[in-house]
Amino acid sequence: MAEELLSRADARARGLSRYWTGKPCKHGHIAERIVANGACVECVALISKRYKERDPEHFRELRRGVEQKYRDLHREKVREKDRRSWAAAPVERRQRHRAADKKYREANKEKERERSARWAAANPEKVRARDKRWRDANPDKIRVKNKRYKAENAERLAPIARERTKQWEKDNPEKAAENHRVVQRRRRARVAGIEGDHTRAETDALLRTQRFICAEPTCGADIHKHRHLDHVHPIARGGSNGIENLQWLCPSCNRRKGARDPAEWAQINGRLL
Repeated sequence: MAEELLSRADARARGLSRYWTGKPCKHGHIAERIVANGACVECVALISKRYKERDPEHFRELRRGVEQKYRDLHREKVREKDRRSWAAAPVERRQRHRAADKKYREANKEKERERSARWAAANPEKVRARDKRWRDANPDKIRVKNKRYKAENAERLAPIARERTKQWEKDNPEKAAENHRVVQRRRRARVAGIEGDHTRAETDALLRTQRFICAEPTCGADIHKHRHLDHVHPIARGGSNGIENLQWLCPSCNRRKGARDPAEWAQINGRLL
């Protein structure tokens, strides 16, 4: 026969699960033997068949237990096999599998919730990565969900939001002061009927463009710590509140400039426009 003759010890040394002796077992079967217990595979198959016929329910439970133990011991190997099997499966089989899986989940909701909770508790990093992927792919759904949640819980969330705002302003006094000034500028522009608007991100980008230096050419002061956001054409004289009409000045230059237009301010500083 084609099989290589091996002793049980040699097969165990090679890491095999079965071996071939070429000799019949005590029941006369000339078949492979199982390395773990030396039993003939034909005998094991007959015993399993008789037990299955005598007590099919218990047999299924034992088989499921053995399969689960194998999956636990060879987790990655089983996953790779399942992936290959699923990739090669026909469309009809996939559809039947999904329908059966959905039917099972609907009939066992509590059990599925417990299983999901156990998996999440054992895999926190995977849960965070999965949630991040979903959030990145569904920003509109998140905004709608957050808006609905805030509307439904406005009374409970309002005092929490006020406390958080107070704490943030206490921890970030400079940013809070700048946000307050942005609100004031918007209010002044709205009252005056001035068009245009700007965001904190735009003013931060403008500050980096100026390299944290006062926009007045004759000044050149460092404005890393102290600075004022100025309207090049003052709102009082019809200037826009858009980012294109803004510049960062040091406090001294901003106080001296006041509501002067660019031409007046240039003359005061000895420049010509």
